[in-house]
Amino acid sequence: MRDVIAGLVGVGLFLLFVGYYAYRVHSVPLWVVLAIAALLALADYVGTVREQIRRNADLGGGEA
Repeated sequence: MRDVIAGLVGVGLFLLFVGYYAYRVHSVPLWVVLAIAALLALADYVGTVREQIRRNADLGGGEA
């Protein structure tokens, strides 16, 4: 569970930084690159959480 919360905080801070950066720099190509990076970060986080949930279910409980 600790890893899930730490990952959520990390992804949240990254998205905050990327969002602020995209807001301050008015460049459409940069927005596209930052949007792709944000989507990849979210996809990685979701995949990691799902993997931990599956591993936890296979082990029969315990910390996620």
